[in-house]
Amino acid sequence: DTLYILTAARSQAKELARSFDRGFTWRAVQCPANTNTASFPGCYFSNTMNGGYLGDLAGASSTTAFAAGGRNDVLVTRDGGTTWSETNPVIGDMDSGTTGLFFANAEDGWVISGATGTANEGLWRTTDGGNAWSPAWTAGPGSQL
Repeated sequence: DTLYILTAARSQAKELARSFDRGFTWRAVQCPANTNTASFPGCYFSNTMNGGYLGDLAGASSTTAFAAGGRNDVLVTRDGGTTWSETNPVIGDMDSGTTGLFFANAEDGWVISGATGTANEGLWRTTDGGNAWSPAWTAGPGSQL
C-alpha cells in the first residue's frame, strides 16, 4: 500500500514523500532537475503545482496520485510525484478551487469543483483511475457550493 504526503504554503516549493509500507518508513520524492532554489527548500514540481493551496491528496496507485485544494485545479501525477499536470478536462479554477477529493479504490474517485458559474462547477467522477472525468452532478444557476 502506497501513501503520499505533500506539504507547502501557497506559491512556494512543495515537498512530497511516499511510503510503500503503510507509513512505517517514508522516502522523499526527488525534485526534477534544476528545480531547487536557494531561497526555498523543497521542489517546484511544475508550474501548475506552485499556485493555490493544498487541500486533499489521494493516491490511486504506487505511481498515480491526485491533489486538490483552494484556488487550485485538480492535479495528477502518473510517475510517483516527479511531475504533475492538470486533469483532462481541467477540473476547478484558480478562484474557487477544488475540494472533497476521494478515491474508494484505484479506479473510482470523486472531487468537487467550486468553479462558480461555469460548466466546471459541481461533483466530478472517474471510474478508470482518473484517465477520464465526467460530471456526476452539476450545480444549477445561483447555487452556492
